[in-house]
Amino acid sequence: MNAPRLHPLVRLFYCGVGLIGVELLFASIPALGNVLATIWLGHPPTEPIGAIAERYGLLLAFISFLPALIWVAYCRTRLDQHSLASLGLRGNKAVSNALRGGATGILAVGLLWSVLWLCGAIRVEGWSREIALNGLSQAAPALIGYALLFGLVALCEELVLRGYALHNLNEWLGWKSAVAAQAGLFALLHLPNASGGTEEDLFAAIGAVPSLILIGVFFALCYRKTGSLWFPIGFHFTWNFCLGPLLSLAVSGTQTFQMLSVSTRGPLWLTGGSWGAEGSFLLIPILGALNYFISKAPDHPQAVLDLELSAHEVNFRVAPTPVLEIETEEEARANRFRTKFGSSQGFSPDTLRELRDLQEEREKTERETRAALEREQVASSS
Repeated sequence: MNAPRLHPLVRLFYCGVGLIGVELLFASIPALGNVLATIWLGHPPTEPIGAIAERYGLLLAFISFLPALIWVAYCRTRLDQHSLASLGLRGNKAVSNALRGGATGILAVGLLWSVLWLCGAIRVEGWSREIALNGLSQAAPALIGYALLFGLVALCEELVLRGYALHNLNEWLGWKSAVAAQAGLFALLHLPNASGGTEEDLFAAIGAVPSLILIGVFFALCYRKTGSLWFPIGFHFTWNFCLGPLLSLAVSGTQTFQMLSVSTRGPLWLTGGSWGAEGSFLLIPILGALNYFISKAPDHPQAVLDLELSAHEVNFRVAPTPVLEIETEEEARANRFRTKFGSSQGFSPDTLRELRDLQEEREKTERETRAALEREQVASSS
């Protein structure tokens, strides 16, 4: 028998401490390497370890993600006592969801780039210096490396924020507060990217906060509406990869390999400054439209089931649906299901059965509660 689970806030604390520990460990590699090399050689190394670490930065980034992913998996299975798949990583339709998310990300970032270009905020001056000197053939290794890196970034950030954090915050605070909290955390975690140190860099980072929050909300809604974390992972990946290496703009304040030589001109609110296009106020209406349209889609039964069963309690009420006398029992169950979740097409019979049973249990609880209140009122009046 499993031990009682810790409070979700405690579980979030443990998970966060572990992830911070992994980050600090890999950040300390240059300093620790210099100390060890000095002890071993008897003198400081001729080439600082920091320079070597910078040269192999992509490889170190890949390695650093692995313990982070393992730690999240441990926290989900041991502390939460649920499977990692219940965070939205099921294999069912994973490829199609990732492709749909990726295509949506390409369209969104393409729209933003086109609007900035039409407004004169960005100007393409030709191929980048690296491409001009080395040719297009030399771009392949860099593009492959950044594709792998941004793929891991998307997987790790979505698993931590829209996966582990969102489920535990939902159990603790409820859905709406959980979405707001993880979106705020998403924005906060990106602010250290403004490492330039100038006043303009600071203003650019602050100006990007509304867009970062809207992106965090959008990714959470994508999970709830598709029932899969693979959709926001696909969107996140193509957004970063297209915005950085292909369209050659900064990604959340971070410079990457660039295919094109792109210059910006105009006020900070238009161009996003050193933060890049994600800091442009023109992104806000685009993200607002994405959030509006995704919010109109019906909740996916699998996401609702995972969020509710993860909490082991009923967090919201469902109004009972009147049942006509001519309906059979199965028709009545299907009608109540459609009222809450929309179409049931495409879901396994086991999932539908669990969801219908869960909803019937809620309705039974409501009926018993109303009956108890009525008995109390009758007893008090007599």
